Amino acid sequence: MGWRSGGCYSLASKPSDWPPASSPLPKFKGAFGTPDPHVTLAGPRSFLGDFAILPLTDPIVEHFARMRASLRQHGHLIPDMEFFISATALEHDLALITRNVRHFERISDLQLYQPS
Repeated sequence: MGWRSGGCYSLASKPSDWPPASSPLPKFKGAFGTPDPHVTLAGPRSFLGDFAILPLTDPIVEHFARMRASLRQHGHLIPDMEFFISATALEHDLALITRNVRHFERISDLQLYQPS
């Protein structure tokens, strides 16, 4: 299976892990503004079926809050979803596989992998 474009971020303990854990948020966030959300969600649900979906936990929310406060102090905020994705990766000691390096490189200690 190759990289899927369209905003799906993947997390892996190392870049060779497959299938990695994934955040469903980017795929799902706009579905309920479409005429038929169930049809819109059929593709992402099928694609994400092979992935481990990691739950949002208190330690992840704490990572989120610390990172957001730090970047806000320095005037380098990124979208909240990117903070949650980063916090999940850090909490589970996972690398983040993404083509959106621009936002994620602001997070210290986050392991990034950009597919070619």
